[in-house]
Amino acid sequence: MLTVSLNSEIVALPATEPGELQMLEAPALWSVGPVSSAAANVSEQAERASEWVPLPEKPKPIYFTAQELHLRPSPIGTVLREEAGRIYWDSKTYLMILINEQGLVDHAEILDTTNPVFAQEVLQAFASARYIPGAIAGRKVHSELRVEVLSTSNLGMTIKPLD
Repeated sequence: MLTVSLNSEIVALPATEPGELQMLEAPALWSVGPVSSAAANVSEQAERASEWVPLPEKPKPIYFTAQELHLRPSPIGTVLREEAGRIYWDSKTYLMILINEQGLVDHAEILDTTNPVFAQEVLQAFASARYIPGAIAGRKVHSELRVEVLSTSNLGMTIKPLD
């Protein structure tokens, strides 16, 4: 038999087998009275904490420019097919490409162009390409690449960085 003291009153519990649970009815002394204002305040805070709260927005990454990088991003493989230079003569397009640290394009846009059809083809080619990401002190970082794509009848097609 186990004895427990509650509110200076001794309550005797019958012995049970090891591992056996026994349910007891609570005597009238164990009933809960009115909730104090401090306890109500705690329960209100718990309810508010369980409500859905949106997380703060993830901060936008900083894209480093060519002047800030130790290693500039560069495309892996051939970006444009030579046929584009033969189809669109005397066309010039300026692009800005934002590249993440995995070498994938986050954003690409046309800054200026002399031929909108050529510009769309160039944009599509550069936006779908993979890149060696830019780096600072050997660490891959988000980077900005600005390029000029020039297609002329006598030179063919040239691609050069703007920075």
